[in-house]
Amino acid sequence: MIYPLNKIKHELEDVDDWFQKLLIIFLFIFLFCSTFSIALTQIAYFTAIFFWLVIILKHQKQYLNSTPLDIYFLLFILAEIISTLFSKDIAQSLYYMHKRVIIIPIIYLIYSWIRTRKRLETSIIVLFSSILLISLYGCYDIILNLNDYLHFERRLNLTSFYMTAGGLLMISSLMLLSFITHQGTPRAIKVFSSVAFIFSIICLIFTFTRGSWLGFIAGSILISFQRSKIIFAMLIFVLIFIILISPVEIKDRIYSIIDPYHPNNVERLQMWLTGMKIFYDNPIVGIGDIGTEEVYKIYGPPDSNPVGHLHNNFINILVKLGIIGLIIFLILFLRIFVIEIKSAFHSRNDWLTNSVILGAAASLVAFHINGLFEWNFGDTEVIMFLWITVGLALSANFIYISSKSSNSKI
Repeated sequence: MIYPLNKIKHELEDVDDWFQKLLIIFLFIFLFCSTFSIALTQIAYFTAIFFWLVIILKHQKQYLNSTPLDIYFLLFILAEIISTLFSKDIAQSLYYMHKRVIIIPIIYLIYSWIRTRKRLETSIIVLFSSILLISLYGCYDIILNLNDYLHFERRLNLTSFYMTAGGLLMISSLMLLSFITHQGTPRAIKVFSSVAFIFSIICLIFTFTRGSWLGFIAGSILISFQRSKIIFAMLIFVLIFIILISPVEIKDRIYSIIDPYHPNNVERLQMWLTGMKIFYDNPIVGIGDIGTEEVYKIYGPPDSNPVGHLHNNFINILVKLGIIGLIIFLILFLRIFVIEIKSAFHSRNDWLTNSVILGAAASLVAFHINGLFEWNFGDTEVIMFLWITVGLALSANFIYISSKSSNSKI
């Protein structure tokens, strides 16, 4: 913990304004807490937002930087508003809409205040330190209860829910992997990232969240495309090894991924089919951003239990916001992906900015693969963490372009 604290201390020495110091402190606290505590994360986030507003009012300057995503976020918010106006439960739709909208400024907070290489590196050190500590805690729990874990009687839960933990660890592991595999990463950071990665991936395995496993594999493949195909080969070897040595209960969990008759898969398929029935009757603007418990009673099988969501991002958006909302949702994330992939290509020789951007792109792919089987867009902890990677990627791209412009003028 001493190293990241020293990095933060040196960062604050370059700032004279006390409100800016406080904002930066809470921004780093926000990054640090984002891997394990939604309460502390939100406290730090809203406190940083408060100081941001104070700075704008105090200096009467524009401290909000626009991004290439502005129009797409505005369209998404518009889709939420329209869907709410026609919702079957306006009050509940307003509540969930505000939950989606109020965390979007995460991207702008990071992009507006992480504008230098030094601050970007400090942010990554803070984030990776948090990943390491929470993963060490998770591994400690695994060791204490190893027999329960090995027989699938216990699932690692580092947050409010094991699926949330799986989503956070999936993104964390991919961000770490991106730094580990860049040839230019300084030795100290590569070793630190490698240690954190080992513990993080162990924790990811023992969450037993199949969607997060698949997401990590997909994100790893993307990283291997730019780095080295050897990464993918090593990944396959490790997967085969894990399957061979796993107890029968864990093997069953792994094989269930491709078993269409597994009870969990049958249940999900039924949810998706029910979701399509709901969509057919509410095709344009959906039922509003509400839970599906009540409507599921009408459209679901007679013997089914009502569910609050349908375990698939795209079907959920289709049901909640209709075809208009789904199109905007797809365009938004496609735009983010294109920006990150292009930025990763141009910055491939810079270990810091490229690793941040490529890790963010891999996390985005993983998020959506996971989202084929879970409603992770509705998981506040996971989507906040994803927005952090998007903000860091935009900042990294800005820093890279700025450095290239400075060098060209010399």
